[in-house]
Amino acid sequence: GIFASFSRFPCYLDHILLCCREGRTENFTPDLANIKVVSYYLQKMATALLDSLRICAERETTDQQYASSVMQMENTYYFQQSIKKRGPEMINLFQKQLTKASSICKSSTDAYLGWMIRREFKVPHGLFSNIAKIRRDVGDRDVSIHVPKATFIRILTKECNREVMKEKIGIVYSRMEKHLSEESGIVPSAWKALVKVLYEWFGRWEKLSSQIYKHVLEPSAVDVVRIAKAAGASSPDMGQRASGAYRNDGGARQSMNPKGV
Repeated sequence: GIFASFSRFPCYLDHILLCCREGRTENFTPDLANIKVVSYYLQKMATALLDSLRICAERETTDQQYASSVMQMENTYYFQQSIKKRGPEMINLFQKQLTKASSICKSSTDAYLGWMIRREFKVPHGLFSNIAKIRRDVGDRDVSIHVPKATFIRILTKECNREVMKEKIGIVYSRMEKHLSEESGIVPSAWKALVKVLYEWFGRWEKLSSQIYKHVLEPSAVDVVRIAKAAGASSPDMGQRASGAYRNDGGARQSMNPKGV
């Protein structure tokens, strides 16, 4: 979930903006980046937030298989979205921190998605990893000596047929919904990234299958993408999760409005 320090930071920014707008026109937007003292300490706070997240993620008590990645991707994504929603002035003020958050979010998302795929597609991942290693060691012609074509096809028929793929991708989506909070708003973005990663991985496997065994994978990488997109589209919570962070953030902003007290 989203750490309290991350969820409160946008409220603090809104409070500062409200104070700066006091006595001015309603559409006045202060350029905090040009107020040196304010910009210095706000940037320092944002940097401290990201540093504290790294420390939490690296703790021995934090599960390094996926929990570390989840907490980093959720909180950095939330941080980015909450800043961007507050307009170009805030984006300009926190440009350095946004760049850092984006980098952390991408690397942690990649790590999480890789773990998810290796976990759910353990057999085909192991099969193709083994084939790729053998190929590097002995070359294309001798791969079939170590992994016969009949064995290769039998494993794929059992582990990668269309029905199994639908089931496994559905499980991946369900697990992702459990791991990632609605408050972060990251599920739609993470699922889109997962679909892309699935295409890349199955595309490589498809190429290996064709080059080594002259065998056409079924379903293909394109078919896997279609299955994954259908799994995401069939979820009734997708739209709700996409807007969940905005609603939560908006509620926080409202609470800082003196007129709403």
